[in-house]
Amino acid sequence: MNKWKDKWFYFEILLSFSIFLCLVYVYFDHMINEYWLGNINFPFSPVVFQGQFFSFFTYQSNFIVAIFLLLSVFYRKSLKTCKSEIILLSITSYITVTAITYTFILLPSIIISNKSILKLDLTFAIFFHIISPGLMIFYCVKHVNLLNITISSYFKKYIWVYLIYPWSYTLFLVVRLIMYSLDPIFIDLPIEIIYPYSPPLWASINSISEYFEQIGKFIFLILIFFIFMHILFISINIFYFFILRLISKKKK
Repeated sequence: MNKWKDKWFYFEILLSFSIFLCLVYVYFDHMINEYWLGNINFPFSPVVFQGQFFSFFTYQSNFIVAIFLLLSVFYRKSLKTCKSEIILLSITSYITVTAITYTFILLPSIIISNKSILKLDLTFAIFFHIISPGLMIFYCVKHVNLLNITISSYFKKYIWVYLIYPWSYTLFLVVRLIMYSLDPIFIDLPIEIIYPYSPPLWASINSISEYFEQIGKFIFLILIFFIFMHILFISINIFYFFILRLISKKKK
């Protein structure tokens, strides 16, 4: 089929470029106007901001979606393989986790804390966490065909390949936390800048014992969060695998 007559060709171009444009705008808006993601009240540092921006799974997962769709535009035929089906399934799972964590965890926490949020930031948040994931899920349902992938091969090989990125991201956050914690230059840097999912435990510390108590709570909550997120990653991918296999059989 001529790609110029294929509606999905235009879908891939529009969604990928929309994601790229939104990412670029958010990045340069914060750089030019010198304010942190999350409107953190702390002197802005362009150098440290690079780490804060790229530490957000939201931006990483959306960037991966945009790259995949852009590659689909130029390498449509070569991407129609068994491995590319798994890649599409994995990317859709990543962006679904982005949508779920924002809708059911981050957004409610923002509402409960009465934290102020700019209308423009809310608009981009809706795009990155709801519109982009929703469109990618729709795209995946329409394109993925898992009939050539057995249940055995999925559990023995493909699900472990899928988990490489979540594990790498977790390692990145842990290393980032350790590096900033051990460097005395960043001793006054708010934890929210270092770790994007920091719980609000640092309001007031009046003694050494309270400090270590807060540290203990922080480590415990991070551990719980990481365990929950990995269960979510695995559950979403398994759910999609069996649902999309069922859809593929009906299409046959």
